[in-house]
Amino acid sequence: MRLHKLAFVGAVFASFATGMYSGAANAQQELNLRFADFLPATLPQMQVDQWFADELDRRSSGKIKIKIFFGSALGKPTELLKLVSEGGVQIAATSPSYFPAQLPFLAPTNSLPLAFKDAPQAQKIIHTLYAETPALQEEMRQQNLHPLFWHVLDPYYMICRTPVRTIADLKGKKVRSYGEDVPRLLQAVGAVPVNLLPAELYESLQKGTIDCTPYSLGTAVSLKLQEVAKYITFMSIGSPGGWPQFYNLKTWESFSPETKKLFMDVANDAKKLELQRIVEADAEARKTLKAAGVEFIDFPDQQKLESMVPDFMQDWVAKMERLGKGKEAAAMAKRWKELQK
Repeated sequence: MRLHKLAFVGAVFASFATGMYSGAANAQQELNLRFADFLPATLPQMQVDQWFADELDRRSSGKIKIKIFFGSALGKPTELLKLVSEGGVQIAATSPSYFPAQLPFLAPTNSLPLAFKDAPQAQKIIHTLYAETPALQEEMRQQNLHPLFWHVLDPYYMICRTPVRTIADLKGKKVRSYGEDVPRLLQAVGAVPVNLLPAELYESLQKGTIDCTPYSLGTAVSLKLQEVAKYITFMSIGSPGGWPQFYNLKTWESFSPETKKLFMDVANDAKKLELQRIVEADAEARKTLKAAGVEFIDFPDQQKLESMVPDFMQDWVAKMERLGKGKEAAAMAKRWKELQK
């Protein structure tokens, strides 16, 4: 009898929950959105973007459709911010580090070396900083953008054509760079920075245009860099903060409260899924790299490296002071350092 009662209560609850879910789906707007993604669909982060789109479709009972154009199919990574800001697409993903002038508060979360130790810390800090920094929120509004959630990455290690075993081995090496601060880190250890976009890395390593590139292991495998670079040195420049899904602000504001809630609920689930996928991709990447004959090299000079490079965060605050935004930047840097502990 007790089992029958429990089964009855469970059935009633399931029916009630299904009704609530169905009601929420029925309340959704019908949307057809275009999403310009700057990296290939094979990366864990882009797989999470596809899961995000599929999950919105499922939870809205097919009312919300997002078509993702991966691999910069709708424009170069440096063009996508303008594309989404002006409404050419409703959503875009691209690196904030490409836009230091337009995004002086956001760009350092993606470009400052050694600012995050790993992906979970990056995810926690960036979302907290955005929620607590009015200047960062205003910057987004001024660019007609709304960030929903940030993709994050594993630590970047040195992936090379020839072995790098100590800091001395980096002297004169041509190394892929990006943003404003990674070049300064490379110069501090005697390397020669070469600015390249992700799509250019395979050919550049293959031809010897560069000797090394910093990248996470999962990303390296997704770009098949193990075919042209047979050495990985565990010299970490930290875990880049990644990039958000940028929404055109007017598009986001046109969403109903129910639709915004659904997007945010799926985004929260996507954050958890991404950390899981990153761990899985790293483990799988290590197997793939070993099978391809890549040599893993421990790096004994990590502390020496960190002592040689500039204080990137303090330099960023000083730069913002010259732009008349020093007070806001100092407050953001202070909170950032608190969250690192």
